[in-house]
Amino acid sequence: MNNFFSSLVFFISLINAQTAEKNIENFITGLNNHQLEIEVINEDSKNYIAILSIYNDDLYFDTTSFDSLITVIQGNQISTFDFSKNKVIKENFEISLLDFFQTKNLSKLQLISSVTNGSQVNYKFIYQDQNINVVFDKESQLISYLEVFQDEINIFKSNILRKAGFDLDSLYWTQDTKWEIIDWTE
Repeated sequence: MNNFFSSLVFFISLINAQTAEKNIENFITGLNNHQLEIEVINEDSKNYIAILSIYNDDLYFDTTSFDSLITVIQGNQISTFDFSKNKVIKENFEISLLDFFQTKNLSKLQLISSVTNGSQVNYKFIYQDQNINVVFDKESQLISYLEVFQDEINIFKSNILRKAGFDLDSLYWTQDTKWEIIDWTE
C-alpha cells in the first residue's frame, strides 16, 4: 500500500513538473516578436518600468525611463547602449538574469516546487547558480511575477504588467547615433 502512495505522489509530481515546463515554455515561446512591460521592484529606490523585447533569441532590455540604458543580449554577448553618454559597452557572459527568457535555456530549468493558489501557480526553479521564482496565472496563461536569486541575494524582482506586440523597426535605433564602443569581449 505504501508503495502505491509513493508511486502516486511521484506520478503527480511528474505531471506537475511537465505542466510547469509546458506552461513556462508556451509563455516564453509566445514572446518572440513581442515585448513585456515590466515593473522592476527596486529595494533601494522607487520602482521603474522596463520593456523586454524578444526577437528570435535576441533580448532587448530597455530601462531608458530609469537609467538611459538599453541592454541587448545576443548569444553570450551583452551590449549595453548608454544613451546619456552615447557609449556602448560590449561584454561576454556565462549567465544573465534574462537567460530565463531564452527558449534554448528552458530545458536547463530544474523544477523544485509548485504551489497552486486559485488560478496562480508559484513555481520555484534552479538554473545553474540561480534560484528563480515564477508566478504563473493559469487563466491568462501569463507569467505575472519573476524573481531571481543568486547566492541568496535577490538580484531581480519584477511584476510583469502586460504583453504586447512591437514594431521591428524599433530595433534599428542604433543606426542613427554615433557610439563610442568599449569592447571588453577579448
